[in-house]
Amino acid sequence: MRPGDPVRESGIYEVVHGRDHRQAHEVVMLRGTEFPLCDTCDVDVRFRLVRTAPYIFQDGDFEEQD
Repeated sequence: MRPGDPVRESGIYEVVHGRDHRQAHEVVMLRGTEFPLCDTCDVDVRFRLVRTAPYIFQDGDFEEQD
């Protein structure tokens, strides 16, 4: 996935930076957000889903009530 793409599944993603900016690392991304640009690499960054992990407040048993 690339910056600007929608996150389709909440979970842990590996982030791979371009231009030897930094080592790959893992982050949590939430469904319904967008993959961000890197402040250094700009669009030369990629995201790969490692494992889905639902956000607790998107789970039916824990949804926030208005």
